[in-house]
Amino acid sequence: MAIRSWQVGVAGMLLTLGACGQAKAGDPVASTSDRGGAIGLAVSQTCTPGSRPDCEAIGDEYVIVAPSDFARVGVTTATPAPDGSGAVDLVLDAEGARAFSEASGQVAQKGDDGRLVLSVEAEVLSAVRVPTPVAVKHMQISLPDHLRAEDVARQISGG
Repeated sequence: MAIRSWQVGVAGMLLTLGACGQAKAGDPVASTSDRGGAIGLAVSQTCTPGSRPDCEAIGDEYVIVAPSDFARVGVTTATPAPDGSGAVDLVLDAEGARAFSEASGQVAQKGDDGRLVLSVEAEVLSAVRVPTPVAVKHMQISLPDHLRAEDVARQISGG
């Protein structure tokens, strides 16, 4: 199964970490982790183009993207950002928050070449540098212009 890379700029910080607005009650794309809401997360590093078959272009750099490296990170809710920015607000479940924290710590240990790679339904959305471990339950994913936040939130929610 191939992972398709979206051509997005990592410099724009595709993953905004920290406290985000809560999902609106009754939002049709909200999901509970019991129904399988999830993102894929992998600890990776940059690579030289052509150096190995799993070295993929993500934005303006190359990162190792091996489908087997992705772990399922549980999501309680996934909703379009209320500010209309085209981003998706996520609330991770307890296991997902723990997995995210551990993965960010591993990426930080890799230094400048380390990348945290995020995917939805086997499609890579971003690969970001994480200079220090991050412990969050709420986060926001900024999306490239050609993706609709509603569609990505629905994919994350398993619908």
